[in-house]
Amino acid sequence: MEIVYTVDVKMKNDGEAFKHILKMDVSCLNILSFSSSYLFPINQKYSQETSSSSQEHRTTKSSFCVYICPLEQPWNFTLITTSSLPVIQLVWNLDGTHLLICNEAGLCQIFKMK
Repeated sequence: MEIVYTVDVKMKNDGEAFKHILKMDVSCLNILSFSSSYLFPINQKYSQETSSSSQEHRTTKSSFCVYICPLEQPWNFTLITTSSLPVIQLVWNLDGTHLLICNEAGLCQIFKMK
């Protein structure tokens, strides 16, 4: 086997913005889905879109994001959803058109390809 594509991203803050990839899955249509934790800078003001009513979320100042990207164009990724709790399950259906996302609180969502 040979390497076809590699990404070497230089982070301005030593990688603190994206701590680690938590879950991932590849569909039969070669679409990669992955989750990551995103830590907000301490001095960032929360907007209506990023704030959470949860006191725990305000304390930890973290959010978990789910992205998808085609394997042929890994630089072309799209944000699917965010959660204040870690994503514990990320699974494509057999025909690769629906994505199941479940978080730690038990909230499960199904997203459909357009």
